[in-house]
Amino acid sequence: MKVSSAPLSTELNGERVLLDPRSGRYFALNPVGAVIWKTAAAPTSVHAICAAIMREYEVDFENCLKDTMELIDSLFEAGLIEILDEKTA
Repeated sequence: MKVSSAPLSTELNGERVLLDPRSGRYFALNPVGAVIWKTAAAPTSVHAICAAIMREYEVDFENCLKDTMELIDSLFEAGLIEILDEKTA
């Protein structure tokens, strides 16, 4: 997966704020969501994202994977990320 080229983003008080200029919608990501967004700036895997989160926060892999997938699904549905095949990520 990787961040789509459409959204604009900035950091604000440890959170990540996104604007999708196509829809005019704003999104706010908490600090953990900001790690996901930052890690996905370049093509990456869900496992690499979880590894980055687990380096910064005390969370087990199973919970990290569950929560990460929920956010990835939401970001994908909003058109803010692209899902790539395993050879690309």
